[in-house]
Amino acid sequence: TLQHEDYLIVSGNAELSTYENILSKVNCKLVLDVDGYLLKKLLYLKPFLVKPNDQELKEISEDVEEAYRILLRDAEYVLHTKGKEGATLLYKQKRYEVLGQSVQEISTVGCGDAALAGFLAHYLQGSSLKECLNFSNECGLFRAKTGQFLIQN
Repeated sequence: TLQHEDYLIVSGNAELSTYENILSKVNCKLVLDVDGYLLKKLLYLKPFLVKPNDQELKEISEDVEEAYRILLRDAEYVLHTKGKEGATLLYKQKRYEVLGQSVQEISTVGCGDAALAGFLAHYLQGSSLKECLNFSNECGLFRAKTGQFLIQN
């Protein structure tokens, strides 16, 4: 029932065949937040957005710039979350950077999920890419320092 204008966010680490079986049947904007191996294998699906962290990016290539090139061959957007180092957003020939902040962390579990949700929330509201990236980073930081997810109406 997903339509072309819908977004499907896929995360986790199931078997590649499971993802391929399900995702080959959908026709919507695909967002991939999976490990580097799966990400590389699923790029042929032409995802709308991929969200690798540092480790997942290194699974694609030890050279960050090469990993970016590989991802941008098929993905429209690359949102690279880098924890305390901030985040990078790539779209076509454009690159946006946001610096990280050192915070007293309660937990880093779910920070990437929060960052992705923040990015998509602002993107769907029509915010500029820089605003989307800034809010994404704030959501990840908020999760790290409070252990909670930022809810904004």
